[in-house]
Amino acid sequence: MSNPKDSVLSKFLSKYVPSKTRRKDVNDFVSHLTFLIESAILGSKVHLFGSTVTGLDLLSSDVDIVVIYCIDSLALFEQVLLAISNEKFRSILPIRDSKIPIIKIQTKNGISCDITFNRKAGIESSQLTKQLTKKYVHLAELGRLLKIWKTNRCLPGSRVNGLSNFSWILLITYFFQKSPKQGNSLAEILLNLFEFYFNFIFNNNKIYYVG
Repeated sequence: MSNPKDSVLSKFLSKYVPSKTRRKDVNDFVSHLTFLIESAILGSKVHLFGSTVTGLDLLSSDVDIVVIYCIDSLALFEQVLLAISNEKFRSILPIRDSKIPIIKIQTKNGISCDITFNRKAGIESSQLTKQLTKKYVHLAELGRLLKIWKTNRCLPGSRVNGLSNFSWILLITYFFQKSPKQGNSLAEILLNLFEFYFNFIFNNNKIYYVG
């Protein structure tokens, strides 16, 4: 018999998950941007990564794109900026002087996109996350719930010395691999996840993934 609390959680999550129409808008935007960049910079490759790829995206999630090409990242930054400069987006914000140069795009229909350059770590972590969501049935739902929870609790993200979304996925995975008490329903697993880390002694233990 299903846990009635699972129905409550599923209904709650449905308010935050993008609709089919929204996903189509995102896919169309990514296809168009990919065409613009790869046509202008022959030999370059545009890769989508992050929550849009892993299926953990929320309505508030950005679209993460990385451009890979065999030149210096700042030079590639300038070429990509030139390639998209005539597009009628709501805004294009180039940030050159950060640790990781980035171009931020906002479309007229509300899609936010971050473009980075020559960084493959995001692609690799997204591939691993997809594998983990297939292995652990409730991982995607837990990942979304924790993203909503940490946002509501104003916990910092990776850009301000907090945990990245991938780090949260690894925390959930470690729980699945190490906790003797998990549960059968989403509600039970969520409560046991919080209990597991409430009692976890971080100073004496390492959190790691066993593949």
